Amino acid sequence: MKKIYRFFGIKWDTDGASPRKLNLPLSVDMEINDPDFDPETEGADKLSDKFGFCVFGFEYKLLTA
Repeated sequence: MKKIYRFFGIKWDTDGASPRKLNLPLSVDMEINDPDFDPETEGADKLSDKFGFCVFGFEYKLLTA
């Protein structure tokens, strides 16, 4: 079953560069097709895989179930 999560308040590891200058979002909606996905433990990996930067932290909200 597909779920859509909103990740927001994302804190990127950019070595001091501005996330905006690197075109990194501060919030993003992602469709997740894995029924066992745990956003608390796997969210940072999903964001890093998609955008190529490590994540220090974020908040999330389930938009659809």
